[in-house]
Amino acid sequence: MNSEHKKDNSLLFNLITLLTFGLTLFLIIFLKRGESKKIEHHSKNESDEKSRVKNSVQEHKEEKEEVPQEVPIPENLNARQKKILQEIESRGILEPSEIYELVPRVSTRTVRRDMDKLVEAGLVLQRGATKSTQYIYKS
Repeated sequence: MNSEHKKDNSLLFNLITLLTFGLTLFLIIFLKRGESKKIEHHSKNESDEKSRVKNSVQEHKEEKEEVPQEVPIPENLNARQKKILQEIESRGILEPSEIYELVPRVSTRTVRRDMDKLVEAGLVLQRGATKSTQYIYKS
């Protein structure tokens, strides 16, 4: 009888182990599928946003071409601010990450102060806040 009891426990143990393994496998597959859908959805939104920004840049450039105005660069700007301003003027719109790449040895806080100065001077428009900030050349 003791031997039969051990067989029942062994069988039960194997069954529980197999069910646990199957459930774990199911959960992993389910979660991976959910992540890939989320990534797919995110990349679609990101591509829509990029095309919207490209259209906005194109419209901005077209407006800029229609009304050619020279905005004088203030003398009180430093070389870094002038460099950033020239890049924004040539591209139309820049995001903070692109500006950080433009001046790599400068802290993010200093870049933000530079951009605040350009916005206050009326040379650049700031659209959005935090991660969605964009700086647009104001002609």
